[in-house]
Order: sequence, then structure tokens, then C-alpha cells
Amino acid sequence: WGGSRHWEESGPLLACGRLPLMALGGFCLVLYTVFDCVDGDMARACPETGSPAGQYWGELVGNFYLVCYIPLAAGLGGGWPVLGALVTVCKLLVISIRNNFWQTLGGLWEKSKETSGYVPYTGSWYYKVYYNLTDPQAHVFLLPALILAGLGGQFVAASLLISSADLVFILVFHLLRAGRIGSRKGRGL
Repeated sequence: WGGSRHWEESGPLLACGRLPLMALGGFCLVLYTVFDCVDGDMARACPETGSPAGQYWGELVGNFYLVCYIPLAAGLGGGWPVLGALVTVCKLLVISIRNNFWQTLGGLWEKSKETSGYVPYTGSWYYKVYYNLTDPQAHVFLLPALILAGLGGQFVAASLLISSADLVFILVFHLLRAGRIGSRKGRGL
């Protein structure tokens, strides 16, 4: 699979500390993102040929992107590696909270939606803004230019602010959902 190769190339390039090579590592992440998105779109277009193992692999590979903040911050030197690691930790905690909610309460949530007339937020403009701000692959296209402009540190700092706010939001959001389920015992939202 071609996309994973770009990840292997981007990590060392991002960590090398030389801006042109770090920008090349950022470009490899752009290619990785494109291939990751395209294979997901192809899998959704032909669900009958997909498998649960393929979906698992796709999710696993997609999450490797979250690690890129560590080599990027290492390449910047100074105190940036700690901040890069914190971005990765925040992003992984968000995934963990979501997965935990859906594994433990997802069935009850879906059942309660059927009886409540719940309307999802996914089509709204504010959800699209939220998603594009918090999804790490949504802003990777800016990374090569920001690195070349000497703004890699600002990219890491902004990513940490967004990731921290997203972690708080996701935790509160899922706690509120869990509370709704618990207070209504699956009868509706």
C-alpha cells in the first residue's frame, strides 16, 4: 500500500532539523493523507468487497498520522518535542474517549436516538468547521509551507491549543451523552 510508505519517509525527514527536508517530510504527509483519504473513499464506495479487517487496518494506519507531531517537534528542537508529544497524547485520548463511549454505550445511544427524533449535527456548518479545525489531516496541507516559512513551532503550538480544547470538549460532550442515556434509561434523549 503506497500511503504507508510516505509515513515511513516523513517521520525521519520531519525530525532532521533542516527546514527544506522537514518541508519535504511535510509534503510526504500530504501524500500520505491523500492516499489515506482515497483508500477510505474507495472502501466506502464498494462496501461489499470490504472487510472488518480492512476497516480496522484503515483506522490503524490513519491514526499513525497523530505521531507526526513528535518528529516535527523534535526537528524544531528546544522545548518543542514536549509540546509535540502533548499534541499526540491529546489526540490519542480523544480517540480513546470516543471509542470507549461507542463500545460501552453506543448501542443504547442509537436506541435512544430512534425514539427521540434526534437530528445529527454532522451536516451543519458548525460541525464542518469543528471537524476541519480538529482533524489532524484537515490542516496537513499547510504544513510544508509553514515549515519553509519558519512557522513549524507555531503550527505545533496552535495544534496543542486546538487539541487540548478538543479533548475537553469531547470529554464533556460524551459525559453529557452518557448522562442523558443514564437518566432516560434508553427511552429517548
